[in-house]
Amino acid sequence: MNQSISTAIQIYRNLFSNQIFKKTWLVIGYIDIVQSYRGSFLGPLWITLSVGIQALSITYIYTQLFNKGGNTDYYGYVVCGLISWAWISALLTEMGNVFIIYSNYIKTSNININQLVWAMAWKHTIIFLHNLVLWFCYLIAGQINITIYTLYIFITLPILLISSIPIIGILGLFYARYRDIPKLVASLLTILLFITPIFWQIDQLTGVRKYIYQLNPFYYMIQSIRAPLMGNLITESNWWFLLIYFILSWTLAASLFNFKSRNLVFWL
Repeated sequence: MNQSISTAIQIYRNLFSNQIFKKTWLVIGYIDIVQSYRGSFLGPLWITLSVGIQALSITYIYTQLFNKGGNTDYYGYVVCGLISWAWISALLTEMGNVFIIYSNYIKTSNININQLVWAMAWKHTIIFLHNLVLWFCYLIAGQINITIYTLYIFITLPILLISSIPIIGILGLFYARYRDIPKLVASLLTILLFITPIFWQIDQLTGVRKYIYQLNPFYYMIQSIRAPLMGNLITESNWWFLLIYFILSWTLAASLFNFKSRNLVFWL
């Protein structure tokens, strides 16, 4: 009996080791989160709490400024927008600095740098899933409705996450080579936040000002997540954006990443 139990334990141990821990990027991404929040009671939920406080503060003020007090959809609109923006801002900042953050792995081991890109994408996928706790809270509070269109999130979200992987690699190379770029992007992040329809809605702009969101790629990225989370239909222009974004990101990475990545160790 004891021998059977020990044999079963050994089989599961081998299976777990072979299937999980051979995926280096899974381990690095998970360990990075554990180390970042070691000793913290809430862990990554601190980010969720921060987004939640921001959503409550903004809606409390902007409902009066925009006369949205009787519009319960606005509360869900803002929180879903902020959940999406938290991921986009991380893409432009921390995920873009992937090779700088993981420079010790590159300098001290022969790890494939593609594993580091996947690890960073995996880490922020976990954080994004933590932030969805806010969506459930607003859903329970009756601020968000579920419809058949909500199921589109299982299409749009994977497309955006997979498309972000080559973008992380490209940004990582440029950020490592030109150290002023991440500082410039960080300084422009606040401007991008306010010119992207997160706190305001697109029907509030008329005339030539419509181009502020129509030519803004971050609007389509946010709307691809926010629309299904709110149970709304995704427009045709959003689908076209997702298709073009997916093709261009992987095409650009294929033509640039393998060529430029050879010099990465010298830039670090």
